[in-house]
Amino acid sequence: YVEYVDLKPSLLFGASESAAKLSMYEVLRLLREKVGAKVGMKVKISEYYQPAESVKETIFDWLDSGNVPEDNPFFLFTHFMDPHDPYTAPESKDGGYGRKRMGDNPDPEIWREKFQDAYIGEIEYLDIELGKFFDGLKERGLYDDALIILTADHGEEFCEHGGWWHGQTLYNEQTHVPFMVKLPGNQRAGERNDLLARNLDIAPTVLHFAGLEKGEMMQGQSLFDDAGMDTNFTISFAYAENNFEGIVLQAVQNAHGFKFIRSNGGNAKRELPAKALYDLNVDALEQDNKADQADVSTMQEQLDSTIDQYLQICEEGAVEPAAAAELTPEMQEQLESLGYLGDDLGL
Repeated sequence: YVEYVDLKPSLLFGASESAAKLSMYEVLRLLREKVGAKVGMKVKISEYYQPAESVKETIFDWLDSGNVPEDNPFFLFTHFMDPHDPYTAPESKDGGYGRKRMGDNPDPEIWREKFQDAYIGEIEYLDIELGKFFDGLKERGLYDDALIILTADHGEEFCEHGGWWHGQTLYNEQTHVPFMVKLPGNQRAGERNDLLARNLDIAPTVLHFAGLEKGEMMQGQSLFDDAGMDTNFTISFAYAENNFEGIVLQAVQNAHGFKFIRSNGGNAKRELPAKALYDLNVDALEQDNKADQADVSTMQEQLDSTIDQYLQICEEGAVEPAAAAELTPEMQEQLESLGYLGDDLGL
């Protein structure tokens, strides 16, 4: 059983809810944001996304609405956007910082610490709200038997490799995200697994605990077996890719801690090396590119070949879309405001 719960958009200028779909409304909102950046106006985060408190309360309203099926398992996807660009914190005197306001290249000497402090504030805020969310599940008798997976789709850059925000690199600050699992019956609480796990393993893991087989085209695997033991010791590599704003990247990390990143190079946004190889065992921050060192040439060739093999598998196994889905202008503008669309994507 799957239920979809929509949050209402945040509105400005005394507009009605339907006005949020008008292009002029979006133009005025973005103009307000640009002007606000120059005059010190605080960021109103709900103009970009609903904060965790609103998401949590919306979910609780649904859980208490009587619409939840009795004696029937249900799947609940709860999307908390904190922390995310724009960075803000409830007590931040500056309100917040975002790419739309600050541009692509803020001076790190001026802004790095401020950005990081705001981002940490977002993490702390989300941590508090997650605690309240879990308490609410316990009060409703839903926590103990639930499978809960907490993860993220990306991290944020703070000029570790000469850039900011997200969507332009595949370094660890972008790709190494939290992945925490609470098993039904609270089994194995407090244990840690340092082996590879991938976002494409989430769906097979959920299906496994629901007693269902994974889809035939799913490339991931359940991270647990029937006895609740780890299975990710069989995962030999994790793959990531990026194609955004003219930056095309592929990366693969193997189970031995070596990571290889391949770039289209020469793009206008970032000066990224065409090939980069890192030994994460001794260089977790990816500062020592070993791609030109002869003693690791075999490893580099293996990882480069892995990328090509994986791309071929994906292309050969891709499912044809059942129908063409076009973005409405309103949806495109909303995604662009969060940095997820670019003109080069043809959308």
